[in-house]
Amino acid sequence: MGQLSNTTGLLLSKNKQWTSRWYMDTNYSKYFHEDLSIKKYIVSILIANSIHYSKCIIQRSKEYIVVYLNIYSEERGHTNLQSTVTQIKEGIDAFTKSNIVLHIKTVKKLDAQIISSLIKEKISSRQTFQLIFTQILNKVKKDIRIKGIRIQCSGRPNGSDMSTVQWSKYGPIPVHSYNKNIDFTFTEVHTKYGLCGVKVWVYYI
Repeated sequence: MGQLSNTTGLLLSKNKQWTSRWYMDTNYSKYFHEDLSIKKYIVSILIANSIHYSKCIIQRSKEYIVVYLNIYSEERGHTNLQSTVTQIKEGIDAFTKSNIVLHIKTVKKLDAQIISSLIKEKISSRQTFQLIFTQILNKVKKDIRIKGIRIQCSGRPNGSDMSTVQWSKYGPIPVHSYNKNIDFTFTEVHTKYGLCGVKVWVYYI
């Protein structure tokens, strides 16, 4: 698989599933782009409220749009969670004109998307890549489910003159194996010094 291909896409036929789980005979592109808008809107609300989130899964039926979402709660109690949920539901209702069912679960375990969300926040606060790697790997080593992780960041950390690509890893990352449980995500971070890219591979036991 290497580092240029989306690991999740390559593993869809093995041990991964789509994040949009439905099928339509007609207007397929309309509902597909609607899913993208829903996910983009949810992410914007969560970022605005400093909530770290996992992957958003959408299921559709004739009557409802069901959205499943995990949020990370180890570092903060999310006292504003109920107002955030209300804001998300009202916003989606407004532009989809459909009945929305939200299933939001609070978790304390890390996955690739939550890790990239943590990294995104740290890059926005102008921390160096190496400091971010150290902090994240210290968290990951406490999770017995995670056998290996690789983090790669590119851009101008803390406003450095030249763009760099830096990476760090802990444990094995068999990205060329199709029968391994590898969680992957890619995130872009907009900073005052330009765009930073974050890639995270997590290998679960």
